[in-house]
Amino acid sequence: MAGGLALAAPSLAERSPIRYPAYIEVGLDGHAVGYVFRLPGLFVEANTPEVALAALPGAVAAEYTWLARHGVAPAFAAEPAEIEEVERIDLGTDVSRGIWRGLFQYELRRTADEDIETALERARFARADVLAAWTAMADAERAVLAPRLIAHADTEWELLSKLGRRLRDRLPEDPVDRIGFVRREAEGRFRNLLPGDRERMAVFDGEKWTTRKVLRCYGVGERRLLYSVTETGVR
Repeated sequence: MAGGLALAAPSLAERSPIRYPAYIEVGLDGHAVGYVFRLPGLFVEANTPEVALAALPGAVAAEYTWLARHGVAPAFAAEPAEIEEVERIDLGTDVSRGIWRGLFQYELRRTADEDIETALERARFARADVLAAWTAMADAERAVLAPRLIAHADTEWELLSKLGRRLRDRLPEDPVDRIGFVRREAEGRFRNLLPGDRERMAVFDGEKWTTRKVLRCYGVGERRLLYSVTETGVR
């Protein structure tokens, strides 16, 4: 500006970091899964909780890059991330396989419409990337991936039962149609919660579930499928 001093934008090191609460599940042999619930679907896995926590800042940055590719630019996306562990659950199961998942205190909160829409948006982004990868594959690669898509749809279908839905529909045989059908059912169920669903807690086979926990597992499941297809390749 004429007649004044030009002020340089603060460097990354000079910016105030944004604090992200982290939630950690610890399972067999110390294997840990870390979550940042502010970013639905985001998770990291590591051999120890400490390594999981150390990986979360990079995961947050990668998440914002991924969201930008889908046309979303959340506030503070360019700011450095500071991770603060706020809750840890020690489990006696293999959390990398989603067996006996913990219920965080955060997930006892009432589920808001904003929570649902953000989680569903991120799940749709992940599904779009999976389907794009499917379209680009050769027939032999699709034959390898098809059972994985079917297993994912079946797992997600069972997850919806935690919301009290009776699962009587017959799922399509085609893998893409199958995951598409389950996704539509999931979105419809989350958007049409029954009275009391937003705060309910139910127990299935000794495991506690709330709507927030179902929503968390839904988003993480979509992201697991995406990573298994696009990062490690189809094997």
